[in-house]
Amino acid sequence: MREFIKSTLRFSWASANAVLASTGDRFSYSYFIPGGAAHHKASFEYENHSQQRKFHMHCLAWVGFSNSGTSRAKTGEYDTVTFTGYGIWSKGGVDSLQQTAVQPRSRRKSPTWVFKSAEVSCPT
Repeated sequence: MREFIKSTLRFSWASANAVLASTGDRFSYSYFIPGGAAHHKASFEYENHSQQRKFHMHCLAWVGFSNSGTSRAKTGEYDTVTFTGYGIWSKGGVDSLQQTAVQPRSRRKSPTWVFKSAEVSCPT
């Protein structure tokens, strides 16, 4: 597994392939989250290889940069980014609109990954 997380107030980005979750599932992800008035579009992709599910974020709703209590981040850098957004979960040819909350936090020995989603309905 290779993972790299880089966070500043200007952006946060990371990617990893075939990560082993504490549940025993294998997953991959990548994201780019701009901070402030960035000129780049946010992106987030998540794939659970064990469950054969994919998530593609279409819209970033909120982002926050912070440091954990044990942070060793330099001035202007952060070890935690939290973001929410909306996107599509896909599994077995069935797509559903979902709201998601993500909080990857960089730790040298054991990266923490929190990913939650909830189904939403949008007016048409």
